[in-house]
Amino acid sequence: MVKLYPRIQVASCIAIALTSIAASEPTILVPPESAQIREGYRLLGRVWVRPTGRFQFSQILKADINQSRLQILIEPDDAWKPRLINARRVIAEADRDQSLWWMMFTQTTQLVPPAQRGATMVMMPAADSGPATNAALQLSGVTVAPGGVILRGTGMVDALYVNVEYRADAQGRSPRLTIADANNKGFDFVGEDLVDLLAKDAAVVRAYLSPLLRELSGRDLLMPRAADVYRAFQEIEPSPEEERRFAELLRELASDVASVRAAASDQLRNSGTGMVLVAVRTDLSRLPPGLATQVLILLEENSFGETSAEKLRADYQWLRALDTFPDRRVRDLSRELLAEFVD
Repeated sequence: MVKLYPRIQVASCIAIALTSIAASEPTILVPPESAQIREGYRLLGRVWVRPTGRFQFSQILKADINQSRLQILIEPDDAWKPRLINARRVIAEADRDQSLWWMMFTQTTQLVPPAQRGATMVMMPAADSGPATNAALQLSGVTVAPGGVILRGTGMVDALYVNVEYRADAQGRSPRLTIADANNKGFDFVGEDLVDLLAKDAAVVRAYLSPLLRELSGRDLLMPRAADVYRAFQEIEPSPEEERRFAELLRELASDVASVRAAASDQLRNSGTGMVLVAVRTDLSRLPPGLATQVLILLEENSFGETSAEKLRADYQWLRALDTFPDRRVRDLSRELLAEFVD
């Protein structure tokens, strides 16, 4: 355990949004003494409220890793876009457990300083409606604003109740991950970007941040990348079909026709993990410079920079994360290695 650093001050635009969401009026209220409870209402504290709808976080926010940075954008889908009215607080049910959440979307104007202009989304559990104390680690608050991003989570990890907080600027730079138990002891990591944060202690970052990102995006954003996986699992060799397809794409990348080269480049990047496997096993020194560059780009896009095979094969969290990896050969080998932890 390490001593936690002091809290970082939140950008003023985030603080304003949090104040507003606490002060504004609920969407719909009905006195609790009402004899007739209308269908669709929920009791919150001492009042009846009607949720605007049921949501998953990925319906409102879009999260992805671009150029080593975690980027979270406010992009509601067609169902939620008309429900998020500027500066109006709404209440909704989380799809995961039907808990009630407050949401507020605000779009600032030219009247505020440039650094604070843009859209802000604040999502937080309604009073007495947050995650159960014995639940697995899950999101307990999200703020996306021009001044930065905050993800908060609470719940159980390895039989220990923890509070988790992730902060970064709006572009995903200078992230900070703080984990604290009930005694305010835990870990605090600061990095240049998400990949750098992962390099500090991949096992801890995956254990405490992956569940939050998975709930936020609907995908395992920190799943080990294919190039790192195949470097660690040297015993996995490409199939003849994978090698044939890779060679075919290289020929098309060397074509004199621009449209053929462009199509081959797209196919190389979107053909799945098999092409990455062949690329990892390819001797780039034997390729013309232009083709070698294309293959290097493919490898970089499919790597978190986790290069120590010995360390990865002994990393329990890394191996567990491979349980949904697209390649069955990888899943089988990772399970064999996980079995050794049990034995």
